[in-house]
Amino acid sequence: MDKKLIKEILAAHADHLVKGKAKGKDYLKLLADPEDELAPLLNVAEQVKSTLKPVRPGRKFESRLKQELL
Repeated sequence: MDKKLIKEILAAHADHLVKGKAKGKDYLKLLADPEDELAPLLNVAEQVKSTLKPVRPGRKFESRLKQELL
């Protein structure tokens, strides 16, 4: 499979993962002949996304960072 196509599929998949709308099998259906190379990559991306937790910095950190940047 063309590496450029894999990159584009993975990028679209990642965008939809962030929005909570992606499933790897949906992307595999788009291809007439999905290769073994793409399915594991989509699976890994979904596993990584499922383990991520939102992080919110504290107000002190935000204030200090703002002062340091300005």
